[in-house]
Amino acid sequence: MKASGQRIFLIVLTAGILIRLIQYFYSRSLWVDEAMLSLNIIQCGFRELMLPLKHEQVAPVLFLWIEKTSVLLFGNNEFSLRLFPLLCGITILPLVYDVTRRLTADSTTAIVVLVFFAFSRTFVFFSTETKQYCSDLLLSLLFLRLILSEHPRKHLFLFLLGFTGIVLSNVGIVIVTMYACWFFSEQVRERKLDWKNWLMLAVLAGWFMVCYRAFIKGHPTQSVMIEYWQGHFIPDHPLTLTFWKWLIRHFVVIYSTLLGFNEHFPASIRNFIGTAFLFVAVYGAVRYLRSVANRNLALLLSAPILIHLMLAALHLYPFSSRLVLYLSPFLLIPAAQSSRYHIRTMD
Repeated sequence: MKASGQRIFLIVLTAGILIRLIQYFYSRSLWVDEAMLSLNIIQCGFRELMLPLKHEQVAPVLFLWIEKTSVLLFGNNEFSLRLFPLLCGITILPLVYDVTRRLTADSTTAIVVLVFFAFSRTFVFFSTETKQYCSDLLLSLLFLRLILSEHPRKHLFLFLLGFTGIVLSNVGIVIVTMYACWFFSEQVRERKLDWKNWLMLAVLAGWFMVCYRAFIKGHPTQSVMIEYWQGHFIPDHPLTLTFWKWLIRHFVVIYSTLLGFNEHFPASIRNFIGTAFLFVAVYGAVRYLRSVANRNLALLLSAPILIHLMLAALHLYPFSSRLVLYLSPFLLIPAAQSSRYHIRTMD
């Protein structure tokens, strides 16, 4: 990286960290969903946190244990409850820059993506909220970083991360499945069969089934959650106009939200921003797929989005802004890369 690029990176990174620290020490009041989850964390012991939570709350058990440990160490207050999300939010910033630079081989695109993550109201907010969405995002970035590394034991590290991620994040299995899809495509491309790594993936699948039976299957809030998120499940099959209208509308809302254009902005601005970024991202993804060398990386970026949409079609997990925060690298990196390509073309 050139010296000027290094300076811009450090300025954006420092500013992003400072904004999060200011938001953290401002210590805004817990909003209702945070408060309900915090009551469970404060009032329940570690064993009780493995049981269905009170107040119609749902959160992964390892996230709850980390939050409980923070409360025990630093006291019952907003600072201790929001400490782990804050650390995740700060860690995300250099990590998303590194992942983008490795994916695109372009430092300028990496800085653009870093700007999105550093200054978007959405990412700042979830970096200081007692919910698991920021740790979901960190998990997906760690997986991407390991997949893109050349470390000889990266598959072992991916296995350990997957084992941890399944109990740290409700979407951990989506990220593990993304890794399995990528690994399968690599095996096909290289025409070889690595039984050791397939065995580790089989262990992860078994571990998920254990966790599913222990923490998810028959959960008492399942019907309540399905009713609450009803509008965020795919309503019809892909051959209908209803499906495509629903899909486009949700992607437009998600893009505008990820970029920080929430309900405080006029609907016309939100729709324009979301539509523009959706168009640019789709164009970038198609252009990326045209290169044979990039097809495995394109699969890597598209797999978790497609998996999540399948879960939404099956009414298993909603496709909604905060629940897809972990997909933001897969959504924003193609858009930034496409924009960078257009700028270069005009030059």
